[in-house]
Amino acid sequence: MLYHITAGRGPAECELAVGRFLAVLAAETDVEVLAKAEGRYAGCLKSALVRAGINGPPLQGTVQWICRSPFRPNHKRKNWFIGVNRMDEPKDCGYEIGGGGGVVFQTFGASGKGGQHVNKTESAVRAIHIATGLTATASGERSQHQNKKTAVERLNELLRQREDSRDLSEKGALFFNHNNLSRGSPARIYEGIGFKRITGDTT
Repeated sequence: MLYHITAGRGPAECELAVGRFLAVLAAETDVEVLAKAEGRYAGCLKSALVRAGINGPPLQGTVQWICRSPFRPNHKRKNWFIGVNRMDEPKDCGYEIGGGGGVVFQTFGASGKGGQHVNKTESAVRAIHIATGLTATASGERSQHQNKKTAVERLNELLRQREDSRDLSEKGALFFNHNNLSRGSPARIYEGIGFKRITGDTT
């Protein structure tokens, strides 16, 4: 099963939580890291795409870490949140992908104008190129099939730009879309600098 672990747009503390959570996950079960984006400090990750066999219910949602900041001792905040999302296994998307390599698709509810049709189906699509970590989204159409095609077209454009510029650091910043991190009802809670788990999985 594939999981996307992300710090969202959170600070370095959230990036550290991603790194710590990945280490905990690796201790629990076999984990294969398919792609990752390094964070600002050692041990920190902005995001990671992993294949893991998690025991119990599939993990999906928010992970909370309760701890005083190890980077900013005088900072009052002590609750940090990261997101964990299940992903589909890479498969032939039906469209040509420049540079080859597997692509992961994730669907989610569209937002914005659209009246009664908005958010009733998960028609928006996020496409992630595993080999490079580049991502593209599309949500302008009601058809998931059409949005998938558009996402692939945008992904190909990013790959062409990457190939033309060879600027890996700039395009690496496009690793994942981190805009959908929710802080409510965490699936797991960890506490302290030792990242001790204090809750179980929720369904």
